[in-house]
Amino acid sequence: MTELERLRREAEGILPAEAEEAAKSAEQLITVRHLSGSRAFFSYFKKTEDQWKRVFSCNANIGKNGVGKEKEGDMKTPLGVFSLSTPFGIQPDPSASDPHGRTVSGYLQVTQDHYWCGQSGPFYNRLIDNRRPPEGYVPNADDEHLIRYSPSYNYSMFIDYNLEGKPHLGSCIFLHCTSRSPHTAGCVAIDEWLMRELVLELKPGAKIVIYK
Repeated sequence: MTELERLRREAEGILPAEAEEAAKSAEQLITVRHLSGSRAFFSYFKKTEDQWKRVFSCNANIGKNGVGKEKEGDMKTPLGVFSLSTPFGIQPDPSASDPHGRTVSGYLQVTQDHYWCGQSGPFYNRLIDNRRPPEGYVPNADDEHLIRYSPSYNYSMFIDYNLEGKPHLGSCIFLHCTSRSPHTAGCVAIDEWLMRELVLELKPGAKIVIYK
């Protein structure tokens, strides 16, 4: 597909070809097309009456070194199709103030006790509540102390990259809010008000397709 054809499909809100396989098993899809550097084109699609419709598109920030994640610390965003899960945020559950009555399944409001493990070992790439830590876990500098990452983690969801937790492959890959930085360490970031909407909108089974 030529770049002109891609731009035309994006302008018309057509589901990209790279997402067609994922569309067979999902009702909600996010597509992230790498443009250059840490810039990407982001779209949210929803299936209504067996038809895919684009709800919104926007610019997104991705990894400082672009796409194609291979290891921890390479500052790249992974390519591929992933599920979205574990809605969490430093801000309270947005359900409480939603005028449309939407609810978020399993929203976790982050406290001082929540870490995402980045240290090599059996807990790599796992959410940890340090009030009830797994045996042998002690937080260290390799972990992300989630509450320290405002505004990025004001609203966020886990991109299920390296879900099996294979050490050194990469951890803490999220869909989250933008900050002052024009790039991320490997996550996908959009404006906070849009991220809040997605936390309210997305249901279990939603997928994200990251491609170039």
